[in-house]
Amino acid sequence: MAEAPLDSFLARLRGPVPEVPAVTEGLRLAGRIVHVRFSSAPLAERLLRSVRHLRTTAEAPPELTIDCWTAGPGQAALLPPSWSQTGLTYLERDPCHITWEPPEGPLVIYDRERRHGWMRFGTLDSVLNWEVARPFRKILHWWGADQSLQLIHAAAVGNAQGGVLLAGRSGSGKSTTALACLVGGLYYAGDDYCVAEPGHTPYVHAVYLSGVGNAQTAQLVPALRERLLAAPRMPAEDRAKHLIFADEVAPAAATAGFPLRGIVIPRITGGDCSRLEPLAAADALRALAPSTLLQLPGKRAEGLARLGQLVRSVPSWQLDLGDDPRTAVETIRRLLARPVGDSGSGGERAS
Repeated sequence: MAEAPLDSFLARLRGPVPEVPAVTEGLRLAGRIVHVRFSSAPLAERLLRSVRHLRTTAEAPPELTIDCWTAGPGQAALLPPSWSQTGLTYLERDPCHITWEPPEGPLVIYDRERRHGWMRFGTLDSVLNWEVARPFRKILHWWGADQSLQLIHAAAVGNAQGGVLLAGRSGSGKSTTALACLVGGLYYAGDDYCVAEPGHTPYVHAVYLSGVGNAQTAQLVPALRERLLAAPRMPAEDRAKHLIFADEVAPAAATAGFPLRGIVIPRITGGDCSRLEPLAAADALRALAPSTLLQLPGKRAEGLARLGQLVRSVPSWQLDLGDDPRTAVETIRRLLARPVGDSGSGGERAS
């Protein structure tokens, strides 16, 4: 989509949005400045909730700008009639990526040449808790790819020595383990998404403060039970899950990130202890790649290459989870206490 047609398209969609946004917020993500501009304070309040730890007053020019607004009456009709009214529409028209989720959005656009993104929601009420928990996710995915960064579907926990990614399919114990680490004294860089920066010394950057758990999580992590069950629910088919924020649970645990020491793939096995076993890089890639690449449209070939580089640069382990998540926390703590480069001989237990 060329610049002039994109500007014309946006002008028709923006409706009553003022030239001067009601709220502008600066964020520092992966060492880069991002400006987010909102058409109203209530919209800003919802979408900044999970990234408020990234706020910065730095006055450097932004490397990414995101505009967010809600639609005016009848604006849905301004979308091209060929766009689906029942499922996700994804279009890639160089230099732009566009997604649309009917009926009320969000409509998400990113222009890589201008490093500018736009998010238009139907109404304030259409900003569901998935967006509150993980705002700007697609734009950060597309923009990050241009910065050699990878938005990755994984939890991340650590300490002053570094941290690990926790990756795996839904139900593998990833989020419960991350939340147990949150209340167990480790740093917390997210339970579902973070940004990985491959390289000679790979790094994990925190993006979201959010954490999601259900009644089983509340049972397994008693320190979170009361807060978790009183928290807002996620929408639609995920209503059994509740949304909490790390800075309200353990403020000292929220972190901007840490060097990546390894990749840990949890699986639920039961028993009275948790156990680590070395894992081949190919197996770690199989745990990381499908959900990361399939949940985020576009940039998949580059994403697979970055994930491949990542799993080859650090050791990986399988974490067999015992019945008590606290044993998993201790196992991860012991793993991080090893000298850098020590992948261990396997069979380490925490009971």
